[in-house]
Amino acid sequence: MTREVTLILDNVRLESMNPYWTGKVKWRDRADFANFARLLVRDQIDPQTVEMFTKPVKITFTVFHEYQPLDPSNIVVKPFEDGLIGWLIEDDSWLHVDEVSKRSRLDKESPRLEIHIKEIDS
Repeated sequence: MTREVTLILDNVRLESMNPYWTGKVKWRDRADFANFARLLVRDQIDPQTVEMFTKPVKITFTVFHEYQPLDPSNIVVKPFEDGLIGWLIEDDSWLHVDEVSKRSRLDKESPRLEIHIKEIDS
């Protein structure tokens, strides 16, 4: 049986990569966002029942925007992936994460980030 886990982070608004590429985001702001993302992810994980994936996984990030969805390739998800380390995945190296994909959708009523982790046969 293939194991799957979905985390839902309500009211999360993800930013575009553009400010990162242009150097407009300062190191401290990036660090603050990374810490914030890790806390959001870990808030959705029950430490009493969490089980680490033992096989490589595919991670799909689906962002439901309140308005004007971003291009999927332009969404910053790395800090959220890092939040899974030590809880659901051992590491984010190629040995543990086979694929990361990003999807962008519109949902005016319920903006959120869904993180779907699915075990794959290696």
